Formats: sequence, C-alpha cells, structure tokens
Amino acid sequence: MNVFIRRKISLEDLYLFELLTTTGSISGVAQRTDLTQPAITQKLNRLEKQVGALLWIRRGRSMGEPSEAGKRFLHYTRTVLRETMDLLTDLGIINQDRVIHIGASSVPSEHLLPRMIALYQETSQSEEMRVVLAGSRKICILVENGTLDAGFTGFIMPGFTGRSEVIARDSIVAVVSPDSDIARENRELTFRDLSSLPFVTRESESGTRSVLEEVLHAHGIVFPSRCKIHEVGGTHALIQAIREGLGFSFISSFNTRDLHVVRIRDLPTIQRSFYILYRSDVMLDRKVSQFIEYVRNYFGSANRSEE
Repeated sequence: MNVFIRRKISLEDLYLFELLTTTGSISGVAQRTDLTQPAITQKLNRLEKQVGALLWIRRGRSMGEPSEAGKRFLHYTRTVLRETMDLLTDLGIINQDRVIHIGASSVPSEHLLPRMIALYQETSQSEEMRVVLAGSRKICILVENGTLDAGFTGFIMPGFTGRSEVIARDSIVAVVSPDSDIARENRELTFRDLSSLPFVTRESESGTRSVLEEVLHAHGIVFPSRCKIHEVGGTHALIQAIREGLGFSFISSFNTRDLHVVRIRDLPTIQRSFYILYRSDVMLDRKVSQFIEYVRNYFGSANRSEE
C-alpha cells in the first residue's frame, strides 16, 4: 500500500486531467478553474511523472490527444472522482439539499419543463430548483461555465464542450395572422410569395432563429432585398406581432394556436430536436446526476407513448 505514499497523486491533478480530456486544451481547463495556464501545465506534467507513463500525445503547441495509457488512466480517473463525490455527499461535506440550477430557452420552458419539474419535485419531495430563462446560446454558455447544472434548448451553439441528449422534437413552421389574405385563401405558397410580407424574427440568441437560418442557408434560400425584417425580443412578443398582422414568421409547432400555418411549396419540413445539456466533466454531484437520469426516463417514456 505504500505505493500511494510514494506516488502522491492528488485529486486536484486527477480533476485537471479529466478536464483536459473534456476541453482539449490548457486554456479550456483554465476557463473552468481559478488556475493559470502555466500552473495547470506544471500540475499535469507532475501527474505524468507520478504515474510513470505518457498520458498525452502532444502535437506541436496543441495538447493533442490521450495516449493509450492515458485512455485507460482516464477510465479509472472518472471512477475515482465519481466515487469521491458520492463519499463527500454521504458524509455531509457536500450539501445534499442544495438548489439545482437549470436554464431553458422559450419553447422548453413553456411546453416541455413545467409538468416534468412538477412531477420531479413531487417525487423527490425536498428538491428546490431555480430556473433561468434565456436564449439557447446563453444557456449553452451558462452550462459550460458551471453557472447552470443543466440546460434545455432547441439549438446547440457551435463549439459547445458539454454533453447533450435529445429529449423531444418539434417542427418549425411559417405562420401569418388568421385575419390575413393568405389565411383566408388558404393556399400553398412559394417562399418568394411569402416574402412579399415583412418578416418578423426573434433575437440572434434564439434557437428557433438559429435552426431556421441553417436550413435556409443549406437550401440556398435568401430573403429578397425588398423584404422588410423586424426583430423582436421573446416568443410572446413575436406571436402578438403576427396576430396583429405585422408580417410572417417561423415558430415552433408548439406555438401555432390562433395563428395560420402556411404551406410552403419550395421549403421542406423543418424538424428540430430539443436537448438537455450538462457539463461533460464527471464532477456532477449525486443530486444533479439523479435529476439528469429522471429527465432521461421522463422524456423517454413520453416519447415512447407518442409512437
């Protein structure tokens, strides 16, 4: 057993090693901790010496990727960190009744989470949760930096380093006021026909807007120069603007009540997934891990019941 005394491997060094495999860079580890990049490099070099094996294959200035020994070491590192978190929770060192912080963009917050959260709190009894409402991009950032334990969005920003799992799906559809000429005629249009109206869109952080822009770009569809574009903040403001006849928009199929859905001949159906997002490192305490598992089971059962 004196191997532990000789090696002197610390939990901090194990945690930094796991973060490095998650972020892929020293700068990424520094963003997640209060350590400088030179200090992190020194600790990781020390870890390799203590283990007695090359854990990383370096490529120039890049950290590269884990070696074969590093991949095996990572498996046991994650086990040690997870078991340590459980031990600290059992001993009461980590507060077992801490608040779970989650964030959600507009559609999940209105249509996916209310019943799920109510049932979870009823099941867990003592759980307290706080919900932050923001655009999809902002939720991704807050999950990455650890402000949120989990996030729910319909869009994952490029470069997101956390983990994501699909929990539900919807479609994004074109809508106009039910009192408009287009609604009364109820005919199929081309995208160019529709663009004769002003286009009303969400702010740039909106997941719905991001998905729409990706699809339009992929199909080479652009708004004619004559099309006026109005940007509004929030789903409710957008829906109200459409009801009042300000123009047309694309929204979630969950939000089409009292609006007219337009059939567009030259644009395919836009399918969209909703995700739960969470940190990709293993330092999730038991409460958060249990919540994520509950979300998996809840939406897995809901999706199976719809098939």
